[in-house]
Amino acid sequence: MKIFYKTILFACLTVFCATNIGYTNNSNGDEIPPPNYIRISKDYTLTAYEHALAGNHKKAIRIYNIALKYDKTNSSAYILRGKSKFEIQDYTGASKDFSQALSLDSKLVMPYILRAKTRTYAGNYKGALDDYSKAISRQPANATLYTQRAELYTQEKDYKNALKDYSNAINITKDDQTYVERARFRASINDFDGAIEDCSKAILKKPRNPDLYYQRGILYTRQKQYKNAINDYTKTIKLCKDYSDAYYKRGLTYAMMKKTKLAISDLKTARDLYSKQSNTDKYNEVDEFIKKVTK
Repeated sequence: MKIFYKTILFACLTVFCATNIGYTNNSNGDEIPPPNYIRISKDYTLTAYEHALAGNHKKAIRIYNIALKYDKTNSSAYILRGKSKFEIQDYTGASKDFSQALSLDSKLVMPYILRAKTRTYAGNYKGALDDYSKAISRQPANATLYTQRAELYTQEKDYKNALKDYSNAINITKDDQTYVERARFRASINDFDGAIEDCSKAILKKPRNPDLYYQRGILYTRQKQYKNAINDYTKTIKLCKDYSDAYYKRGLTYAMMKKTKLAISDLKTARDLYSKQSNTDKYNEVDEFIKKVTK
């Protein structure tokens, strides 16, 4: 019975809110809702958001609709409704909501970022780049925005601007992770020397991070600088003795150097570690390579 009355109440509120609920105009001619409607709209927005957090985005959208009937100047409701529409893959509807929020307050930054993400998923890369540029113009010290735009530039094969954005992000953060992101980008365009240089700078920032040595080791292997690669895999293992991938890569590198005994030793260690880690695919992969090496 309670569910029945809740359903009736929700339906009545929806019908009520579909009517003109008494907006007034200020001196500029803008429509302003009464103060009590602003409060009611905020309450509905909060309720909708709770449903969104629980993953019930369709119900959240219905309640955001009610919130916006009470106060169509509620930019937060547009932003949050847009996020829920994004989650159900209504990219057109989401973009419209973010655009509406911006029409209410052009100084906002989050709608540009969210619309950029939405446009990216919808395949509108040009529009997404434009949104990231507008967001950056409002938050020029936000390194994440530069890296996100750099990823889009990379997708569009605009490598010059992508590199510029990664460099801008590094100038802001000067942290190891941003160097790693630029290293990955450089490796993706076959600038392996530049990628090695960035990994080296990241290592200076975090010399106890085994992942950084491992990543640089892969790059050295790619460049056939096998001694440097071995040194980096060894450093990785010293920092993390159960780093199975480092044993595997070092074993492969020893095999390339025709150092069969060392290769087999590392490959067997990697195989044992993969077994302990229940990584069946890697275990089988290494086991097959050991059979080839020992033939």
